[in-house]
Amino acid sequence: MVEGKTHNSDPGFKSKDAREREADEFAAALLIPKSKMEPKIDSRGYLEFGEILKIGEDCLVSPYATTIRYVRMAREACLVVLAKDGSILNSFHSDEARAKY
Repeated sequence: MVEGKTHNSDPGFKSKDAREREADEFAAALLIPKSKMEPKIDSRGYLEFGEILKIGEDCLVSPYATTIRYVRMAREACLVVLAKDGSILNSFHSDEARAKY
């Protein structure tokens, strides 16, 4: 609550509001510092899904938030999609994927 006004937030990267999505990405970046992920990416240029999940476990961060952090740091073309009941709720892509597609 700021100055007597409430703010409705939809946690879990589900919001369609660009400001909420940016705030979610910022939070994931705070919870998973570059120093935790970057050296592992640098060793091969990519991570396998199990390796991504392990970083999230080590940082006590959800698998989805960890995957988004990876996608934003990746040098390869990749994309993560959040879907429920056949409907896409949100998606995040790497800069490489944006440049290629």
